[in-house]
Amino acid sequence: MPDPAPTELEDLIGWMYGHLADEDEAAMAEGSVNLDAWTDAHLEETLEGYQVSVLTPEIVATLDAGERDLEGLEGVAVGYEHAEHMDIDALARGVMIDPRETHPEMYLEYEFEELEGTRECFGDGSCDWFEYTSHAVQDLGLGVEMTIDAQIQARRYDTPLGEAWAYRYWTTEPPQLSTDLVALDQTYFFWGFVPHGDRVRSMQASWVVVQVLDADLDSDIVLHLWVKGMIDGAREIDEAEI
Repeated sequence: MPDPAPTELEDLIGWMYGHLADEDEAAMAEGSVNLDAWTDAHLEETLEGYQVSVLTPEIVATLDAGERDLEGLEGVAVGYEHAEHMDIDALARGVMIDPRETHPEMYLEYEFEELEGTRECFGDGSCDWFEYTSHAVQDLGLGVEMTIDAQIQARRYDTPLGEAWAYRYWTTEPPQLSTDLVALDQTYFFWGFVPHGDRVRSMQASWVVVQVLDADLDSDIVLHLWVKGMIDGAREIDEAEI
């Protein structure tokens, strides 16, 4: 049995990241209950970004991604309460949709390989596990492109609050940026969706190893842009026609 789920977001979100692929869904269910309780009291504090603990080597080891140097890893979380019409199924369909359909101007290239399950079965609830790899070239604006290769695991599971779902993501190679301003070594991402009454609340967390190469660029600006992307992502899911 895993250790009890933490009750504070700083440690809970990474704990859930590490337990997403457990054979038994009990840990994710317990984590989701704790996440709902914490969010109920602190949602407003997370809307513009909330610092969370870094992932440990033990957590990263659950990814089967080889040994990684986590020095310099930073973590931030963003909470969101979704629109009333966005239930668990709609959010699963929205998040797992091919990004070329929703952001054709951003995705210059996109390929994915399904390893287990499919987008369709995960979106309609007929399977509870979906795993795939992706390769993308993104236009980040201002003439900057990013090439990123990643692996993604998504899971539906039951909780005392109702059905929930979450996914975790990690880069399999250092992302390549067409700029000399910053360099990314690793990125990890988690997004958990938990029912709360007649709404769904979600919590995103992102951990990155980023190097600022331009002395005139404030590292806080880079983090702010990262957080803004998470906030925009949650809002865009609600506004999409699923």
